[in-house]
Amino acid sequence: MGVIRAALTHLRHAGAPSSAAAGSLCNARVWKSPPPADDSAVIESAPSVSRGVDPDLVPILGEFAWHSLTVDSRLAEVSEEHYAVVSRILADVGRPLQRLRVLEIAAYAHTTGYMLHGRLGARTDQLDISPSTLSLGRRMARAQGLPIEGTRCVAADFHDLPYADSQFDVVYICSSLHHTWRWQRILGEMVRVLAPGGILLLENEPCRRRFCHYRFRANRVERYGELEHALDRLGILRTIAEPFPNTRPETLFGMVENQTIPIASLCGMLAMNCAPLAMTADYGPCLGPFESELLAHRTEGTADCKRWLLAEMTRRVEEASVAVSASDRGMGFGLPSLDEIAKLCSSTVDALVKLPADVESPDFRIGLADIFGASVRIAVRKRGRRRDVPRAGLSRQYAMRDDIVLAFPPRIARLLDAQNALLPDIQSSPIAALGAVFPSSDWTIDETQDGLRWLTSKSLRPRFTVPVSASGPHLVLVRLYVAVDVQPFRVALCHKGTEVAGFDAYQSDSLLLTPTVYCSEGESKMHLSFNTQPLGTSVTADSPALFTVSYAGAFPL
Repeated sequence: MGVIRAALTHLRHAGAPSSAAAGSLCNARVWKSPPPADDSAVIESAPSVSRGVDPDLVPILGEFAWHSLTVDSRLAEVSEEHYAVVSRILADVGRPLQRLRVLEIAAYAHTTGYMLHGRLGARTDQLDISPSTLSLGRRMARAQGLPIEGTRCVAADFHDLPYADSQFDVVYICSSLHHTWRWQRILGEMVRVLAPGGILLLENEPCRRRFCHYRFRANRVERYGELEHALDRLGILRTIAEPFPNTRPETLFGMVENQTIPIASLCGMLAMNCAPLAMTADYGPCLGPFESELLAHRTEGTADCKRWLLAEMTRRVEEASVAVSASDRGMGFGLPSLDEIAKLCSSTVDALVKLPADVESPDFRIGLADIFGASVRIAVRKRGRRRDVPRAGLSRQYAMRDDIVLAFPPRIARLLDAQNALLPDIQSSPIAALGAVFPSSDWTIDETQDGLRWLTSKSLRPRFTVPVSASGPHLVLVRLYVAVDVQPFRVALCHKGTEVAGFDAYQSDSLLLTPTVYCSEGESKMHLSFNTQPLGTSVTADSPALFTVSYAGAFPL
């Protein structure tokens, strides 16, 4: 056991290994055998806030709405970090930089592509789901004095990349592969558009943690409730909730936060068409004192290790159970049963005892990442003989607006095209236009110093209307911020007095409602209203619960 303990200090800092150590992971067995069956755990995404929407569309709409108003304050810093990573990779491609074709997927508003073009001469494409964030990145690049003519912006769904085969020398994605349950589809698309001999780079992607119940989505650290604080203090939040806590805000928008991608399946799928160049697995954040103690106990024998782990987990879960509040239960937070704990402890120890004895070996480190979770960086080279393509070609002609190529499939394009919107944009429309839809008797319009608008409810049942020109189903999108002071409440969006979407607010949250509403023949307006009702019986609804609307859209389906 002393050998194991002596290695733990090194292992907990394995997120920044030497280049030799990083390369050694490319020798692990996961690169030399077919990908195993994907036995990913499944976690329920969030309390339901919508009805009737195509499940495949909800994550796309959530991403679109999230980025329409959410801007990362570290854009410039992160863009430079991405540039440093990709520019190092470019040095390994073995072609003149001026002729390289680079695709960044899920580029957000980063200016990395503009830097690669301006500083190195590479021809770059920036692809993202949100045209507005691509436009923001273009404005930022121009303000920074970066040339924009050599960088193309493409708004598209990364499940269906709008490019012909074998178009890019480098394809790059950071912190975004996990925003889908269909990650194999994304990898397949990335490999498809990558030219033979080109490099595919995955940066900062979370992988599955076997030692996890995946019971609920955790809040941001600053918003932890009593149960989250207790589990964190006891060292088992990552075992009960998720390997990388804090994904609840995104899931309330319907966005996917997939932390169940098995590292062996990820490497095995890449190995089908590519050869590994470099890999790091950062399990430092997932390997705390409790995990280190468990790893040390594995040398005591399977039976003794299982008894120790079961006793520890049972004790810690019982201690945490007294912290479960009514708000925790309302949000769907809970703890595993004794039977669930026993099963997880047994399977975890079985995996631990199969780890190689050499704690420095690549198979040990990959196995450790699989058991406790890790974020990975992987670079691979596509097999085959390189051929030259003068310009990365789109699969067909697409419309352009404001220097952005709009390359969505038709069903998505209709929903994301502002020209098809039936409501004025809250952020940019004249106040009079908003007042015609959101009456001043029910709403006040406020604005921050930087120009961000929101509508605040001031009645018990604030109303708004949507002009329609045809009967049939319509998709309604409403971005809400609910402010919970003392009493939790339910906020419901209603059509003709019937709830079409709702949310039980136990704490202040931002969320997206995405109901489908049917308009009858002859209707020229869709009359919608919000209804708020306290949860529980201790308080009556004699004053409006506070919520605000910062985005509202309606589209015929």
